[in-house]
Order: sequence, then C-alpha cells, then structure tokens
Amino acid sequence: MSDDEELEEKNNNEAKEEEEEDNNEEEGNSTNPSSNSTTSRERKRGSGVRQYVRSKMPRLCWTPNLHLSFVHAVQRLGGQERATPKLVLQLRNVRGLSMVHVKSHLQELIDFLKETGL
Repeated sequence: MSDDEELEEKNNNEAKEEEEEDNNEEEGNSTNPSSNSTTSRERKRGSGVRQYVRSKMPRLCWTPNLHLSFVHAVQRLGGQERATPKLVLQLRNVRGLSMVHVKSHLQELIDFLKETGL
C-alpha cells in the first residue's frame, strides 16, 4: 500500500469516527466523554440556558415572629443601607438560619421598601 493510500484510509477512518461521535452526542450516549470536540462544547455553551442547580440548604419559612425579629435587627443596625447579613445573623442567633437566608430576605426587604417608597 502506498503512502497516499495509507493517508487516504487514515482520513476516511477519522471521518467515520467523528461522524459516529456526532451521532452519539445527538442521541445523548457518547461512549467517551473526553472525546467531545470543542465545537460540541461551544454548541452546548452557546445555548444560553444554564442548568438549574438546587441548593443543599433547605427552604426557610419566614414566620411573622421571625420576620419581625429580622426587621428589628435591621433597624437596630441603622436601617437597610447599613445592615449586613453577617451582622443581622450575629444579632439574631436563630438556630437553622444561615447567611444565605438572611441575605435573600434582606434583599427582599430592600426591594419592597424601594417599591413602596418607604
């Protein structure tokens, strides 16, 4: 077999492998995850939709008493402009309350006060 024939056969084999990989990716059953081409990664990245990652932290139900305690802590710290989640958390030592809970509730309070103009 001549060098040209060997090269042509090698190119044909590579083309077949790429075609099989593309077919496997479309079907969602790629046999070798490390063999994904950069173009397939770019296609996935360019979709614009990020996969949802659920938080490991359980949801917290803000009871009226817990909310009132939170509002008092924010007021004691000088209002929503000066209160930080860490300080609110330290001031209100509530079991099961995390920085993430306080952070999102403080943001909700700030947004609510901006909407209502208070």
